[in-house]
Amino acid sequence: FLIAQYLLGGWLRHFGGGLYEHIAGAVIAWGCLIVTAVLAVRSQVSWIKRAGWTLALLGTLQVLLGLGAFVVRFGFAPLNYVAEMQSTTQVTVRTMHAVVGMALLASSLVVLVRCLRVRYTLREQLDPPVKSGANGLQINRPTVSALAEGGSR
Repeated sequence: FLIAQYLLGGWLRHFGGGLYEHIAGAVIAWGCLIVTAVLAVRSQVSWIKRAGWTLALLGTLQVLLGLGAFVVRFGFAPLNYVAEMQSTTQVTVRTMHAVVGMALLASSLVVLVRCLRVRYTLREQLDPPVKSGANGLQINRPTVSALAEGGSR
């Protein structure tokens, strides 16, 4: 879903269309990010917990930058702010919104990969296949916690 949101943002930035779709997608994406971040932070694995906090912080920053990007592009009458096309403020805020969007997408992929790694490791530990080395001796596997914390095999 974040990829679709990112594409809508590009459509808005470069072609001027899809504003309402991008705003609606932002509300849905932020809700999904917060739920995912809360689940990650509640995890017993600190490796996933840290990624969850990063996801929550980047998601919140992205929403705030999105509000700022809206204001600097379209203005904000209650504060008598009139948008100036191609002003330094406008270019900076809109570019920061795009860059944080890329970081947010990457961060969400990190959470996904870490969760899949822990899931794979737990499944392997619960139902370990019998393997033996070239000399016929059984290979010892590292513990789940060592793999879940980012250790190598």
